[in-house]
Amino acid sequence: MTLFRWLLAAACVAAVGAVPPKPTPEEGLRPVAVDRVLSIGGSSGPQYLRTDAKGRAYLLNAGDLAVFRIVNGSPARKPEVTFERPQDPIGFVADAAVCAAGDAWVLLSRSPRPIRFFVGSKEKPLPQPEWMVTGVACLGGQPAVTVTPALRSAGTPGRVPDRAPKLVLQWNGSEWVPFLDRIIDYSEMPIPAREGFHKSKAASEVTVAYSREGAVWVAQTAFYHVRRVTASGRVATVLELGEPAVELRDLTAEERREFEEAVKPSVGGPGASSPRPAPVPRRTLLGAAEGPDGSLYLLVSPKGGDGKLAIDRYSPVSGKVERVALEAAARNQVRSFVAAQDGLYWAGATMHNGAWWLPWEALDAASWRLVPEVRIR
Repeated sequence: MTLFRWLLAAACVAAVGAVPPKPTPEEGLRPVAVDRVLSIGGSSGPQYLRTDAKGRAYLLNAGDLAVFRIVNGSPARKPEVTFERPQDPIGFVADAAVCAAGDAWVLLSRSPRPIRFFVGSKEKPLPQPEWMVTGVACLGGQPAVTVTPALRSAGTPGRVPDRAPKLVLQWNGSEWVPFLDRIIDYSEMPIPAREGFHKSKAASEVTVAYSREGAVWVAQTAFYHVRRVTASGRVATVLELGEPAVELRDLTAEERREFEEAVKPSVGGPGASSPRPAPVPRRTLLGAAEGPDGSLYLLVSPKGGDGKLAIDRYSPVSGKVERVALEAAARNQVRSFVAAQDGLYWAGATMHNGAWWLPWEALDAASWRLVPEVRIR
């Protein structure tokens, strides 16, 4: 064995055997940056991290419609599947979900036909829900959607009807049927009045995590409010922190650029004026995911904090909420947060925003502190 190989082997043994120092709560955990996937067409469009029923992690490069497997923070060099582009353009992909076996995907596009269902590489067209869709999921191998109380029918877009929709609808093979009833009443939610801001939209923006036991975690993104709903529709657990008030903020320069890019296909010819982006809610809960141990993990941007992110962990066994700080700046553009076989992943809204990974070993060794302010009932 040459000296170089001996030194290399020794370094590998030392790296494997070394135990990273346990960070203090003040230091926080340092997530590992995930390498960017190879872009087929040079796309820097939306990206989405998702996991299947076995906890395998996938990254969807929505600009290229290409799906990559990720293991231990490293994406595969070649996509597992690339979706065939339909004749009618998909446009900007606002959300995505993978089905349990990892072989089918549901996309939410900003197009006249918003719900796109791909089995393998081919699209399986579906009738569209009558309500405006805010997010997508895949339950039992079939598409599901979260909706906002506004019709998307031609001639009355955005009109709020007298009847309220269900919170989650599922495709049963022939029609969209209720999966989860509206379980949160936002009618009296204290939202400041501001021009161009829609209260119903903020009230309906939730992140939904699906439990292995068939239950559903519904987390409001604008403030700290989480409910666990059983398969029978019973609210089993509620986590609350602070008051249910929504703080508004203007878009950052980067978000304005992304907004303009998203609406560009719908804007007329040269000289046409672009829609003006409205103020948006400041997001407190950036993501929710149930881990292999049955605990709920939340990616939190604490109000009044120092601009850093944190991970909250709720254990149904202990009945406690604990928090560990992250050495990562708070990013309102975070849109993906998943619990995989090898740890927690989250990603920015677009390919150039980056993605991060925290292995379970690092989380187990972290200095968690109790968050007694969270009300649990």
